[in-house]
Amino acid sequence: VGPVIIVTFPVAVMLLAILYLNNQKRLNNQGRLKKSEQRYRTLVTNSKFGIIQYNTSGIIELANQAFADILGASRSQLIGLDMTKLTDKKLIRRLKESLEGHVTTYEDYYESELTHKRLLARVRFSPIYEFDSVVGGIGIIEDLSEKQALKENIKRLRQKDILTNTLNRASFDEFLF
Repeated sequence: VGPVIIVTFPVAVMLLAILYLNNQKRLNNQGRLKKSEQRYRTLVTNSKFGIIQYNTSGIIELANQAFADILGASRSQLIGLDMTKLTDKKLIRRLKESLEGHVTTYEDYYESELTHKRLLARVRFSPIYEFDSVVGGIGIIEDLSEKQALKENIKRLRQKDILTNTLNRASFDEFLF
């Protein structure tokens, strides 16, 4: 009985120590993961850009309020939307390229099929990897309509004389050349 206890006791203590250290590592990793998730949620929630997360089937799993505001829809209408069923083939092609592992950009006029709102949009699709395989993607959406309207207004103002409201030399040169 004596020698068995002498050999067994240190082994048991060593196993308990290993269990304790593994549990501490797990708790530390869970804490880091929770902080990382909080930062991610804060970024998504407070962004002025529309942000979506989609799975490998192209179905939106997460959408922030900014994305809903850009399209004039509710988040509940957007979550679960299968983007591969949209009519814009160029957007679908960019989406599928991201699911193949490429970072892609869509920039064009887009009309929402939910709200029929038309806007000039820039969408940057990026794949999400897990253990070297694509498990979905993130889309960052920017409404460029206001910027486009400002550019057109500047162009119009540049072509007319402020005092007479007639076409000026710049518009004449543009017409000729």
